[in-house]
Amino acid sequence: MYKEFEEEFKEQLLFSCNLLHTDGSILTYMVTHMYSNYGATAVFNKEDITITCACRKYESIGILCKHALKVFNVNDVFILPSQYILNRWTKYAKRGFYIEKQESEKESLNTRAARISRKATSLALKCSLSKELLDDLENAIDKLDLEADNSISKMQEKNDEVPLVSASCATDTFNGKISFRIPKVVKGPKNKRGTIS
Repeated sequence: MYKEFEEEFKEQLLFSCNLLHTDGSILTYMVTHMYSNYGATAVFNKEDITITCACRKYESIGILCKHALKVFNVNDVFILPSQYILNRWTKYAKRGFYIEKQESEKESLNTRAARISRKATSLALKCSLSKELLDDLENAIDKLDLEADNSISKMQEKNDEVPLVSASCATDTFNGKISFRIPKVVKGPKNKRGTIS
């Protein structure tokens, strides 16, 4: 992993950083390669030293990308904030002292979802050694998906605080949010639900 991070760090030296927008302590940059228009948009918060990049490398594999490193460099952040150094990349992980943080009080639901997503991706790659393992994993995910749908339906029945919106997925790249929209549950016999003319 160090080699991969080192590559990202070296590559950021070939990128330029242009400020696109400022909204209080939130700075939006376009980070492009100096010899092409290749690049990504990065949003940096000066107050809490957090960054989100459109390439989503940190969210997918847990390593900061060259775009984020360039923005840190431009903003004189020369020591990586601790939230971007995952325990699994430290020297203690190899010694067996690493225990992944479960629900810490500071961990938001979005951060937790990103952490679980990385675990799921890692598990899928492990299972790619055989068709049987992948079939078992897919069946387990389908079962969890059904259980999640049932739990969400029960939550909607208990209170109306969970919004009912159309069944689609929306992404907000700048804020690093992904929202899945759940379809409204219609109760009653199928033949009495109404027909579409």
